[in-house]
Amino acid sequence: MLAEIQWRDGTITVIDSLVKNQLYTIRQINRKKVDIVKTKSKPIYKEMSYLLNHQHHEDPYDDFLYQSLLPNRFSQMGPGVSWIDYDLDGDDDLFISGGRGGSIDHFENQNGEKFVPFSVEKNLLEDATSIISTVNNNGLQGILVGNSNFESQLGANSSISNYNRQEKNTLSSLEHMIGPLSQADIDNDGDLDIFVGGRVIPAKYPIPATSMIYINNKGEYTPDNKNSMVLSTLGLVSGSVFSDIDNDGDSDLLLALEWGPITILENNNGKFKNITNKLNLDQLKGWWNGIATGDFNEDGLLDIVATNWGLNTKYHFTPSHPRQVYYDDFDNNNVLDIVEAHYDGDFEDLVPERGFSCISNAMPFVREEKQTFLNYAQSTLTDIFGNSLETSPYLEANTLESVVLINNGNSFTSHPLPFEAQISTAMHPGVADINGDGHEDIFISQNFFTVQIETDRNDSGRGLIMLGDGNGNFKSIHGHNSGILVYGDQRGAAFSDYNMDGKIDLLVSQNGAETKLFQNENSKSGIRIILRGPKLNPWGFGSKIQLKYTDGSSGPIREIQSGSGYWSQNSPVQVMGYNKPVSEVKVQWPDGTKSTEPFKNKKGNYKL
Repeated sequence: MLAEIQWRDGTITVIDSLVKNQLYTIRQINRKKVDIVKTKSKPIYKEMSYLLNHQHHEDPYDDFLYQSLLPNRFSQMGPGVSWIDYDLDGDDDLFISGGRGGSIDHFENQNGEKFVPFSVEKNLLEDATSIISTVNNNGLQGILVGNSNFESQLGANSSISNYNRQEKNTLSSLEHMIGPLSQADIDNDGDLDIFVGGRVIPAKYPIPATSMIYINNKGEYTPDNKNSMVLSTLGLVSGSVFSDIDNDGDSDLLLALEWGPITILENNNGKFKNITNKLNLDQLKGWWNGIATGDFNEDGLLDIVATNWGLNTKYHFTPSHPRQVYYDDFDNNNVLDIVEAHYDGDFEDLVPERGFSCISNAMPFVREEKQTFLNYAQSTLTDIFGNSLETSPYLEANTLESVVLINNGNSFTSHPLPFEAQISTAMHPGVADINGDGHEDIFISQNFFTVQIETDRNDSGRGLIMLGDGNGNFKSIHGHNSGILVYGDQRGAAFSDYNMDGKIDLLVSQNGAETKLFQNENSKSGIRIILRGPKLNPWGFGSKIQLKYTDGSSGPIREIQSGSGYWSQNSPVQVMGYNKPVSEVKVQWPDGTKSTEPFKNKKGNYKL
């Protein structure tokens, strides 16, 4: 056996006659002398978290009470965050959802210099998940918050809360834990309708949770029955975004699924059709967490970025050998059992993922039949469960990479994000022109600490900025150069130019830890564009903006979205970077109409 090591200075060491089952320590002997030139570079972002002084709170909960073989905890999936100019004073205010025992918090922005905190609701009895802005029939702004029922008494329902300055209303009551929320005018009547993603059914993981659309009819939300069939069995929805992915002028629905593919529901006059298979995305099944869109190769079509579990964990699977999860009441005790399985090359068969102790504690018949760890270790999945697996439902996943999906018009081409994006679980993907060069960039929040008890937590990420080149390629930026150094259990995040200097700032939440605020100090300033939509969609959610240059070329399409990434909402005020002189600002409005405004090199807000 031979090993070849290429050292960081480019020298190579070759070792042969290696014997298996031995530990070798290999040292570099011949080294090249490298002249190191130290350069000082200012990071893009400066941390300003002290302006908020906010800590997310999460009461402890035993997630494994009803299903001891859950792969991860669902009680610590938040929070989400949202930027919106709530008081209409010209700057973005901030909302952060809370965990059980914590609070939903509102931070009133005072000209980008300080934030005044208020509690929307304290002493939460359940987790608040996604958080996005809304507006009622009188044009009064508010927020929509998804509420989890995972920590509630078994059988209790979850709900959607609608808060404004005057009152709190409950929109609906559902049997599943609510995950992502997104809004768009799907029926083209001038107001915003709501998608509610079903994350998980308590004590019934991984049975598909029902997702819902609620149609806004003059401020009254009613279930959308005509789309109930396509939404009822989608799966475990982790992330959602409305985006005009087929470029036909209306908002399609894009979903990230756990144990499933990136799913595309095409909007045809308010009726959704699942076209995932048609776009060749059905074979790309992952443990997807978040989803966002951007025109990464600047061809006028919106591409996708989706976050996944990552490659630096105990899990390893491929399209030829996917990870599977079977679910059934294998021991007939009225408890839904979970059996994860992976392919073992020595057995050339599926074997259980979980160890003897875990499996036998959940299903005592396994201990009775196998008796010892050795017997269990020498058994395949069929040896343990017999023919019962043939009739048991199962799901599978075959990829763990976070990816960019380039839109080819009638299909997508998948490209993995850079290596640094794969070293930990990625949660929130956000899209903005961070450095102001006219190309779309990506930020991802990272890490996941709340895993099953015998598994190491995923903690290798610090949050990651990846700069785009306008051709669909991305380069990761070291934390000391980006200024983003977040070491905790990161969740939702959102972009805003909160201090109104034409540079895009960033907020990153953490579960059970400090919320991080980063101010962009060393990027080129862009053009601040504010759209004025109709009364019931005043921020123009669903619109698309594009800068046209004096040489006839154009920059990337930017879409204004309510609810994207992971359970969060970016500011609807857009900061558009550019790399050539700008001649026009082109807008496609939510109803599909288009307008073009000559650019007057105006400083400050550009209102359309």
